[in-house]
Amino acid sequence: MNNLSEPNRIFNDVFSIKLVVLFSVSAIWTASVVAAPVRLLNVPETYRPGGTFEFNVIFPEMTALSAYQVDLLLSSDQGQAGIDYSVSVVTPWATHTGYVFPSEDFFGFGTDIESSTVQRVSVADLDLAGVDVVLGRNDRVARVSVMTSASFAGDLQVKVDADALILDGPQLMPTPVEQFESIYNATIAQASIRIVAIPEPQVLGLLVISVVIGTMVCRSRTRVSAVRIN
Repeated sequence: MNNLSEPNRIFNDVFSIKLVVLFSVSAIWTASVVAAPVRLLNVPETYRPGGTFEFNVIFPEMTALSAYQVDLLLSSDQGQAGIDYSVSVVTPWATHTGYVFPSEDFFGFGTDIESSTVQRVSVADLDLAGVDVVLGRNDRVARVSVMTSASFAGDLQVKVDADALILDGPQLMPTPVEQFESIYNATIAQASIRIVAIPEPQVLGLLVISVVIGTMVCRSRTRVSAVRIN
């Protein structure tokens, strides 16, 4: 026998529905917070040795951003950073097509060879008033151009160094923006992006010719051996 009165049953049902809605909204909000890294877009899957390629740096939404610094790490298991591969230039996105600040007057970048296989690139700018970053409106930061040596054919990796990330508000004392922790967590969770070298057509041609010649020589030796046995 159910001892709950009708009003109590209705109250419990409504309360349960509220809890389900609350947990659903919380899950959606948490997912949206987690999925908010500083991103690298349009990174190519491949590159040609001796050539260059570009990719873009994009911000997630945040409020009252006044100063930023984004560090990128370009590395490889082969070759030497700064010689076989290096970031040649970083340019701010045009202000009229989505740059994060109204002006890029204080935009700058610097490079540093952190080790024999790693180059660090630091990109920074500031706006004293602070702006709200909105996706699709002013979330663009920079275009990064990478140059490679013709004699280098190793795989490259590029990533955002979350531990060096600075996203500050307009306060007198350096103070991270409200969303900094979630942006940091999402950024550090990203894996490095790999770019694979593909040989030039003439290199492929030489490889094919070498294989054909090698096959012909092997067949010729086999025929000569067969004649001698006969």
